[in-house]
Amino acid sequence: MKNPLLKSVIFGLALTAVSQTASAAGTVLVDFGFVTGSSAGSPTISPDTNGNYWNNVTSTAVATSIAGGTGLTLNNLVNTTNSGTGINLTLSGPWLSSGIGFGGLNQNTPALGIFGIQTATQDYYFVNSTCTVTISGLNPASIYDLSMFGSRDTTEVRITNYTIVDLLGSHSTLLQTSGPGIGGGTYNGNNSTIATLAGMKPNASGILTLSVTNATSNFGYLGVLGIKEVPEASSALLIGISGLGLLGFRRRQTA
Repeated sequence: MKNPLLKSVIFGLALTAVSQTASAAGTVLVDFGFVTGSSAGSPTISPDTNGNYWNNVTSTAVATSIAGGTGLTLNNLVNTTNSGTGINLTLSGPWLSSGIGFGGLNQNTPALGIFGIQTATQDYYFVNSTCTVTISGLNPASIYDLSMFGSRDTTEVRITNYTIVDLLGSHSTLLQTSGPGIGGGTYNGNNSTIATLAGMKPNASGILTLSVTNATSNFGYLGVLGIKEVPEASSALLIGISGLGLLGFRRRQTA
């Protein structure tokens, strides 16, 4: 490259891109579940076998309104490297909880990636109508990918609808959590699929709202939630790109 100034700008842009990636809050993992009694489940201990740190939203009341444990709120979630993010969860609606004795996925499941930790998938929160999770403390300048997992061993076909309201509107996806043979062998629960809504943009107050609804049957499920921050291009990066265009224009003018 003959133009040293152009070379410097390109190098600066590369550093900016790296800096932007490194500045992200990373990924937050949340385990939802019932944690009292032999048929329940357990909070996920951190770090897990993959070295990741978790947040636990727990209840001590099975198949009735959430009670005990952390209940319906959790503040300043940590990311997978155990750094505080300032992200908070607030649950609203008639949430219920259950676990191992009621069809939770009670084994480590590599097909689920970082979600596939036994204590994370063996218990869960569930709904009989629409319930919400308000996610606050997000960075309005970033976008987020949200991933949801649910499973329940039963031959009844059960599908959960996940809807996120962000700055740009409403976005939905479906996940079959239960049904004949969907887990292979004798397990009639989901053990391989995660629902994802990518590119969600928080409002000016840093809020996304996740709604969980039973799309078929009387049950919808949320066992694990993942929140991944994806920083948008910075103004410095945009200015740098504009600078490249100007340099190219000047070079053509003097050639």
